[in-house]
Amino acid sequence: MLVLAGMWAWCILAIFFAGLPGAVLPIVAAGLFGLGFLLAFVFLRRRKLVVLCFLVAFVVVLVGWSILPASNARNWQPEHGKMPYAEVAGDRVTVRNVRNFDYRSTTDFDVRYEDWTFDLDDVRSVDFVASDWGL
Repeated sequence: MLVLAGMWAWCILAIFFAGLPGAVLPIVAAGLFGLGFLLAFVFLRRRKLVVLCFLVAFVVVLVGWSILPASNARNWQPEHGKMPYAEVAGDRVTVRNVRNFDYRSTTDFDVRYEDWTFDLDDVRSVDFVASDWGL
């Protein structure tokens, strides 16, 4: 039963975050799915049929989730609104949209993106920095 509850919760979140249009539709669709199956499990006596219907619905949501196209065109927070990318021309690389913000606090900052150009013949080392953002 715990596994089914986890699958049920995952389906609700998957429907909510699936990118349905509008602000209300994701809430309504996820809520109807969650409430509908919760009520079915509580009030319907034919448990095997309810579980079978739920498993079919789970597979439908899982397949729908797996075919969602990846996209960076989302409503991002301002500090993550632009993706960096690189343009290579021979030995010169230009990295566009390098974030160089002026932070006064975690919520108060000046947005500034820059373009940096490097000559690969002059590069001697590269530093890699990873951040877990406090997670």
